[in-house]
Amino acid sequence: FSVIETKKYFRINFVENQGELLERIRRKV
Repeated sequence: FSVIETKKYFRINFVENQGELLERIRRKV
């Protein structure tokens, strides 16, 4: 498991989490 792979995984995970937060905010409005 290389550093580049880890960075790639964390970046994807971060983007997915951001999308989930936006969806929650949108539902509240």
